Amino acid sequence: RGMATAATERTNGLWSFRGFREGGVVGRELAIDCGLALASFLLAVGLMASGGFGAEEAGARGLDGLGVVLAAAVSLPLLARRHAIVPVFIALFAAYAAIAALRFPIDIMLGPLIGLYTLAGAAGRTVPRPLAITLGVGSYFAIFGAIAIGYDLARVADVEAPFVALLWVLIWMAGERVEL
Repeated sequence: RGMATAATERTNGLWSFRGFREGGVVGRELAIDCGLALASFLLAVGLMASGGFGAEEAGARGLDGLGVVLAAAVSLPLLARRHAIVPVFIALFAAYAAIAALRFPIDIMLGPLIGLYTLAGAAGRTVPRPLAITLGVGSYFAIFGAIAIGYDLARVADVEAPFVALLWVLIWMAGERVEL
């Protein structure tokens, strides 16, 4: 047995790289979740700094300290998405609702969509299907309630609702077909 193997076996806990070295699932999943959280954070900060996709919404807030905190809140919970599916989902969508209600750009945030995908994948497996469906549908209406508070109801009804409903259904369908 090589020296690297012996050193790896003596190392345990959070800093063990055994899963990475041996191609383990835990190490790969952690690396994927770290990458997703980082990508989500960078996208959220970028959207807030640039005013979002397309024309900037009148009266929308720009990136500030609160925006950075909310960008982290809509991203960092992804690190625990495989182990605490429902709490992570709720945290992601609460942060997304806060972003909308506080008039930050509300374009597509990656974190909540990954949370929805993960919840759909767990529905009927580790999360009871009625609970998962209730959370998925409830998140849709919660986001639009927050948009109505931060922006206006006409925008919600005319433009956002049909597009986001289609997006929610497509993400749910994709997530249901994946085993986590």
